[in-house]
Amino acid sequence: MKIGLDLRFLKNWDNYSNFVYNLVKNLINNDKDNEYIIFLNLSFSHINFWENTKNIIVNNANIFDKQIKFKKILDKEKLDQTIFFNYDKPLKYRCNYIMFIADLEEFHFSPKKNIIKKHFDNYLLSENSKHANKIVCFNEKIKIEINDKLNIFEDNIKILTPFFITEKIEQSNFNIDIRSKYNIQNNYLIYYFWPKESSNLDRIIEIFEEFKKQEINLSLVILDNLTTQDINLRKKVIEKQLNSHIHFIWEVDKTEKELFFKNSIWVLFPVLYTIFPFALSDALSFENKIIASNLENIKKIFWNKISYFNPTDINDMFNQILNFSQDNKSNKINYNFINEKYNIEKTTGELINILK
Repeated sequence: MKIGLDLRFLKNWDNYSNFVYNLVKNLINNDKDNEYIIFLNLSFSHINFWENTKNIIVNNANIFDKQIKFKKILDKEKLDQTIFFNYDKPLKYRCNYIMFIADLEEFHFSPKKNIIKKHFDNYLLSENSKHANKIVCFNEKIKIEINDKLNIFEDNIKILTPFFITEKIEQSNFNIDIRSKYNIQNNYLIYYFWPKESSNLDRIIEIFEEFKKQEINLSLVILDNLTTQDINLRKKVIEKQLNSHIHFIWEVDKTEKELFFKNSIWVLFPVLYTIFPFALSDALSFENKIIASNLENIKKIFWNKISYFNPTDINDMFNQILNFSQDNKSNKINYNFINEKYNIEKTTGELINILK
């Protein structure tokens, strides 16, 4: 079978991109009877999987390239099946295809787009969902949302169990006082997630402002590059004179990253929406304690292994973060049970069954 894999959307330092890249790599390695045609943007043209693949570089610069030129490329390849890992496919391409809907965050939190782009994206999602042979999503909750909001027949929606990309951390001999180097005077929590509309960072800033007023010695270290580059966020921290409580640190190398996680007391995950928390892979790798939003999709994975707060109640967030920060037990948690349930081999097997 000749299968197309649309990877034009791949981005560096993006959790979903990382998940798809690893899934595709494992799929090709485990299912060598098929021929895979991989569509990539220019920045990922160096990707080289195995001998049963062919890379095609696609210009992804504008709507004409995405809708007209890409359709011609797809038609020319005469594919038996194509997997689109998001909804951004040519509208008029109606051959056999499977489409992933990782979440419906844009329905709940409108991203900063102009009105024309917003309507066009909604139209793309709706139309491309209707004509897919199968829709792939990540749990029962989003399956119900897709059925409800997009009016997709339930039997056409398949659930694929995602996985966390964890790595075995080998303790390095390199040891510096990371707090002294970056002038972090208090115990600190780590935040390292992309600044999406659902990130809930405004409430976190208010909480650390209150910590300062009450002379509570607790800090937040932000390691995510995109968040640290958010000028408005940094201005807000400066205006509130929170420089001693909120630290923006970027371009962290592997050794220092290990030290930041090793010396932190918790990882903070305050999101208002998530279907699958791919972003917690680092916290799992470093075996950090996690304090997260009390959301059904998080609790069904972690149960009582992590701690929770109500992400819409600032008082509960304040109290819970303060209480958990005073927990002097070991800051290491064994997450082996998570990796046994959510692993790449299981996900690859499920995807192969969907393809068949």
